[in-house]
Amino acid sequence: MKPSPAWVLMAALGPAWAQTPAPVTIPGANVPLADTQVIQGVAPGSRKEEIKFLPGVRTSLTYTSNIDRAAGGNSGWIAEASPYLDAAIDTERSKAQLYASLRGFFRTSSGNSLAPELRSTGRTALLGDWLWISGTANIYSLISNPFGAVSLDPAVYNTNTIQYRQFQINPYVQGRIGTFADYNVGYNLGTSSSNGNVVLARLDQRFSGSLKSGPQFNRWGWEWTGDVQRREFDGGTVQNRTSASGSLFMLPQPDLRVGASFNYDRIDNFFINGRNSGTGLGAFADWTPSNRTSVSASVKRLYYGTTGRLSATHRFGLFTGAVSWDKSVLTSSDGSILSVNPGSLFSAGGFSSSLNPLFNQLVSQNLLQTYGSAIGGGLLSDFLVLSNNLTVSLAYVSPRNSIVLTGTRSRRETDASRSVATFGSQLGGISSPSLVTPVNLSAYNTTNLGLDWSHTLDSKSTLGLKLSRLILDSVAVTGNGNSAINLVQSSYRTQLTTDTAASFGLRHTRQRGSGLSISYDETAVFGTLDMRF
Repeated sequence: MKPSPAWVLMAALGPAWAQTPAPVTIPGANVPLADTQVIQGVAPGSRKEEIKFLPGVRTSLTYTSNIDRAAGGNSGWIAEASPYLDAAIDTERSKAQLYASLRGFFRTSSGNSLAPELRSTGRTALLGDWLWISGTANIYSLISNPFGAVSLDPAVYNTNTIQYRQFQINPYVQGRIGTFADYNVGYNLGTSSSNGNVVLARLDQRFSGSLKSGPQFNRWGWEWTGDVQRREFDGGTVQNRTSASGSLFMLPQPDLRVGASFNYDRIDNFFINGRNSGTGLGAFADWTPSNRTSVSASVKRLYYGTTGRLSATHRFGLFTGAVSWDKSVLTSSDGSILSVNPGSLFSAGGFSSSLNPLFNQLVSQNLLQTYGSAIGGGLLSDFLVLSNNLTVSLAYVSPRNSIVLTGTRSRRETDASRSVATFGSQLGGISSPSLVTPVNLSAYNTTNLGLDWSHTLDSKSTLGLKLSRLILDSVAVTGNGNSAINLVQSSYRTQLTTDTAASFGLRHTRQRGSGLSISYDETAVFGTLDMRF
């Protein structure tokens, strides 16, 4: 019997604790696996296996009118030479992606620098189908100060840049108890650090488990999840979090799942009206009427307020659109980083990208990234982050023209102290108590509107246009600031050989700031050469 779309959706979602955070994309790292050297399994009827191993060197030369990115800054040249490795594997028992590069920059002023970049995520089966391991390892550059000069690629400039490093490993056991239930139990070990003055967890440990109703429960089901987390910071600060949830759901029709949940959450040192724990009810629904449409939503209320999420995607003709909203309290090593990935929206609700052929076309045209891109003011303290994000994306694909429109609105707050952590504003209408000797208190409002357009000239050459407007409202202990960054970039790209591509273009950036934020203008001419071996 063919499974209903709703059951396929549930299997694709999996336990939330077993998922690893998406790393951030850097230029040149978004080549789709299908467009590279592929080794296919030869067994009749077997699943296609894909392996990619592409070493290369990316070089670029940029002339900029403002290498200092300051009011009245000096002009200069920036040269880049960056060896890299782009690799991936996709088999029945292993799935992984890796992009590693050592980016070297040579500047006529502002000094030279080396910026290691690493993007990796994967999972593999260790023993049978029951013992698995997954993990991520990431090193990348972010904007250090949201009040300073903001750029799309912070590593290129040797000012206002911070490096972020994050590693985690997650062994887990999964299996089935007859037809009664499916289980999943795991341990996650992570660490994060940076070369800036930011409060990050040097050790993050998490034990998680889930038990979900099996096939014998036909038109209804149940699920239990539990999570215990311990995070350690420099100076001896420890934060513990314990959460649990029990849910019941039913399938009134094969493509619709609706349910209710009872939830518990306890966060040490996060007090609302004198409480740091509580229980509450929630509701959720998943609707998958076809492989073109998917909607997933949930809401729950706990002692710190109401949280929820909504994701929806729909493909019609040559268009594909998606919306994603979430409001949550995060205690994760990358929780304070705003990462936007329009491509992931098109798999909302658990869809595989293979079910959306427009997605793969957009990736091959460099209009979508296989990973998310960090935008905004970089790192906050990750002691505890209130996150409220909304992203909407619409894409159009035709043989000669493709366009992606994306809009994001985000508010993130964080507060950390050596003794008490609270929020300085309201969550769900509940005011937090007074701040106590904060080490770091920040609130970032980020609004980003972007357009990426690609026009195909022939089988080897394309024209590109990028428009972006980024607005940052930042609040910190030292004061407030507002920045509006506008960017216009045009480019021409051509495939010289099967292994070599070249591009050149013109870019203009204009930043206007008030309060503590700065203002600057920059016009740059650039050329790149990407050679693979």
